[in-house]
Amino acid sequence: MIKKKYFWLIPFFAFSLESNAKTLTDRPSQVIYSPTVVINPDENSSSFPSSQLVKLLISNEGKVLKVFYPNGTKKEVIKKVDTAMRSASFTPYFKQGNAVQSIVPYVVNFYYLTEEEYRGH
Repeated sequence: MIKKKYFWLIPFFAFSLESNAKTLTDRPSQVIYSPTVVINPDENSSSFPSSQLVKLLISNEGKVLKVFYPNGTKKEVIKKVDTAMRSASFTPYFKQGNAVQSIVPYVVNFYYLTEEEYRGH
């Protein structure tokens, strides 16, 4: 049987747990692996920008679920970026200590191969 003199500890302990839960800070997603989109010389390089701002839907496991593009983005760019983002890896967003899905802005960089690099010279 618990003695009555210890009952005053229960509200103090409960308040302490609640205040600790409120102090957990959110931690945004961070890049673990970022692929570079490679453009071959035989592709129409004028169709591709040097970089493209997109928004990524990141799962609670850190994988890219979906890429959101600005209006007017060319289909060739979308195809290349979607393919490359399958291999991207991020830390998930942590909200109050729990991993959750998040949408983050992201800049995709394009690398243009030269003829020498492409042909292996």
